[in-house]
Order: sequence, then C-alpha cells, then structure tokens
Amino acid sequence: MLHPVTNEEIKFTKEQMGCINYVGDKRKDLVIRSAAGGGKSLVLIQRAKVYLDEAKKSGKKNAVVIFTYNHVLAKWLVEWMGLTSSDSAYIKIGTLHEYLNSVYGKLSGFKLGNPAYQRVKVNVMSETLSEHAKTIGLDKYEKWGMKFWGEEFAWMRSMNIFDRSDREKYMAMEREGRGHEHPMTQTDRMVAFEMFCKYQEKLRAKKCFDDAPGGDERILYLTHHENLIPDSLKFDHVLIDEAQDQSLAKMIALRSLARLDVTVCMDANQRIYEGRWRFAQAGLDPTSRRLSYPFRCTGQIDALAESLKAKNKPEIAEEDQVEHKAPTAVGEKPEIVCCKTADEERRYIIALINKWMTDDPIHTIGIMCYTNDAVDKIGGWLSAEHIKFDLIKNDEKASYSIKSPGVKLCTMHTSKGLEFMRVILPQFYQGMIPQNWALRDEEKLMQQRNVAYVGMTRAMHQLTIVYNGNKSKFVDEMDPSLYTDRTFAEAVEVELKKPTPEYVKRELPKEEHGAELVKTELAQESRRKRWSFS
Repeated sequence: MLHPVTNEEIKFTKEQMGCINYVGDKRKDLVIRSAAGGGKSLVLIQRAKVYLDEAKKSGKKNAVVIFTYNHVLAKWLVEWMGLTSSDSAYIKIGTLHEYLNSVYGKLSGFKLGNPAYQRVKVNVMSETLSEHAKTIGLDKYEKWGMKFWGEEFAWMRSMNIFDRSDREKYMAMEREGRGHEHPMTQTDRMVAFEMFCKYQEKLRAKKCFDDAPGGDERILYLTHHENLIPDSLKFDHVLIDEAQDQSLAKMIALRSLARLDVTVCMDANQRIYEGRWRFAQAGLDPTSRRLSYPFRCTGQIDALAESLKAKNKPEIAEEDQVEHKAPTAVGEKPEIVCCKTADEERRYIIALINKWMTDDPIHTIGIMCYTNDAVDKIGGWLSAEHIKFDLIKNDEKASYSIKSPGVKLCTMHTSKGLEFMRVILPQFYQGMIPQNWALRDEEKLMQQRNVAYVGMTRAMHQLTIVYNGNKSKFVDEMDPSLYTDRTFAEAVEVELKKPTPEYVKRELPKEEHGAELVKTELAQESRRKRWSFS
C-alpha cells in the first residue's frame, strides 16, 4: 500500500500489525486508540482490506462497512483504498448518520411521523417551558432560555434518552460536557426529564419528530427497536473511524448492525462535538489497543500541538488516555506570522503558497479555516490570484481529489482524518478561534481548542499560522519556545527567501526498524475457521 501524500510504500509497526491481524476469542470487538498521526485510519483501512479479500473469496456480499462522521473522510478512505465499482458489492463506505436514517426509512409499521419544521420545534419548546413555569410557580428554568433547553434535550437524545421508560437511566447518567453553564441538582434533573418528556409527547401529538443532527429521534427509534432491523441491512464486520465524535445513541445503533464484530478507531483529544460516552454504555466490551508512535507530523509540529492540547488533559477520561511518544521526524519550527491588516495576511498567504508550489509541485498544501465564511474569503483570495484549488466540503456530490498534488481548502472541522504535506491556518485571530462567546463556557472552549489541535496536526512537514489584528488566545497557550514568531515584514524578508525544506522520509521506530510488511494469511485462515468461511 502506498501513502496517499508521500506516495511511499507503507510499512507497519508491530503495534499496527497487532491491530490489523487481531481476531479475538471471547471478545471479537476491537477499539484502537492513538494520538493524531498514529495511524488509526491506516490500520482501519488495512483491516477492512483483509475483510474485503475474505468476502470476495467466499462470495459474501455486503460483508464489510466503514462508517465515518462526514462525507469528506468517507471519500478520502475510498480514494486511499483505491476501491473499484466491483468492490461495492462487498464493502460500503459512508456516514453513520445517513446509513442509520436509511435503515429507519426501510422499516415497516408505525414510526415517528415527519421531521418537525424549526418553527414547530420552537413553538413546542416555548409551550413546554411556559406551561411548566405556571405549574410549579417558578420561572427559573424558563430563564435558562430556549437555546439551553434545545441543546439539553438534543444532548439527552444523543445519550439514548427517548421516552419515560428511560427515566432511571437518565437520572443515573453523568452530565459530562453539559455541566458548565447550568449545573443541575437531582431535583433539577427530575424537572428536566419531565419537561423533556412533555416536549417529546407534544411533538408526537403533532405526528412529527425532532431530527436535530445531535439528537435525531430516528436513531433512538432504532436503538429502542433493534429487533425490527432486518439481517439484510446488517454486515459481518462493522468498522468506524473518528468514533469520538459519534453520539452514544449512534454507537448503540452501530452495534446492532454487526453480525460478527465491530472495530472502533478514536482519539478523545480530537473530540470537537459535545457528548461523552463509555463503551459499556453502548453495550460493547472491546479489546483495547493503543498506537503510541505518531508518524504524520515532525517532532516540532507535534510538540507545538501537544503544548496546546495539554490545556485539555483534565477533561480526558482515564480510559481515553494514550501514551504519547514524540515523533522522530525532524523539521523546522512552525511559524506564526502577525499581520497588521487583512491585506498583509492575504499577500503573505498568496506569496507563501506560490513559493511552496514552485519549490515542491508534487505534494499537497492544506489551507484550513475555522468557519465557512473564512473559507469563502480565502477562496476569493486564491481565485483572484488565479491559484487553482480543490474546495473540500462535506457534500456527497462534491467533486474534488484529496490526494492529488496542489492546494486544498476546507474548514478545520472538515479536515479531520486528512493530512497534507504543508498546512496554513489563516485568520487565526481572537474572535475567530476561539469565538468570543466560547470564553464563557469551558466546555465550548475545550471543543474549539481541540479544533485548533486538529488543524495543526494535519501538517506532515510544515505548519504556518497567520493572523491579523489580535492574536488568538490559543497562541498565548502554546509554548513560545516551540514556534518562530514573525511580523509580516520579517516573514517576507526571511521565510519567503529561504529554500523550502524538503520532506524527509519517515522511518519506523528503532525497535521496529527493518520490519517488513507482515503477511496476513495465517490470520485470515484463523478467521475462516472461526466464522466458517468457505
């Protein structure tokens, strides 16, 4: 297998091969944890290829599925694996949310009605809050606001709370990620559950349901009616990448789709959405493996990203901690460029891109912004200078190539799971990232810090952060000894005139050096015997 960015033959570490060839006995499910660049997606792909080869030999159709959080990562995996149209009979790759909704749509019998219009949800929420305030003679909960309760109810659904039968489960559940704005007593939680049920029942009376992405009721219908899912919609092997951003409800539903086993890849440090869950809550008891060697970034890029991520360590559960070993690859310190005006930022970014494209035309340049508006702005700058670029967006029908050389433009959220030879993070000013409103809520701030970490760790060889005006709070949180701080004038004089450093091939750790690709025939034969493949 060739690396999609460097086009080099990939060699696997013993840790990685242990995951790829894992069969299991009593516990067939597997969770693979690693920090950014540790090879989770690589292992997932190779494990899926083993399953795919077995399915082809046995003639077993729809045997394997890989689920992702968004269409971009799904497209990336298809492109990396080099799948053909004939492979689609045996393996599927797509987003978990859309597949679960398609399963719901294929079920027969009574269901939930139609998705509620936004105005209907707002009216029902308002009725629920005002009626409850009149009933108990308190407007405390009404004062917490519609926005809070909309998020709270979506969070409850994301944690698989569906109806009154889930009361005890909700009361015993930790409110991880939801306790910063309005910490709740047990009494508050009893009130919250009653209002939640009233809200749900009012929607049901109108023959509609709440399809908010964070807590889509269709997913809960599946988790509470697993026996209705036909075998034809299930797979022998279910694999999922970036699982830390899936909800508990989706993970429970995912489990119900697997006939034989589930493989989960995740990194809690890259969690960029609300919601925390444990495997036991999802009915999974997987074997846990950790990948401790990061290969994507240079040591310099990794160290800077880790210095930012360290601010979040108290938020990471013990089971999600991964021993981190510094990469052995060496490169230049990342640079952070301070511009006085947006025009200076534009001029520097354009000049740097042109320089990199001239000096190294065979590799990729990733430009990642925090918001879609910023993506549009940078895209306008590139277009005005006639710089060709691929706009990578979360649209199944969008046409772009992630692995082909050249400039790739996307949001930091969209970039999860991707990697580029060189990366520019523009518009890195306070108010853009983090957003000023997030400063009031540590949970929101942590999520945005994780987004910045994701953006930084997409870079394999060079990382440049650029801002105009007031620098981001996150820059202040980084170790200043780990980056080169330059003004616009200094960057033009120094960075644009020096040679672009060449990429240096990544080497396996010393104890792994010289390891060849491990053959998988024995593992495959073991699987055939266990699962009676012909």
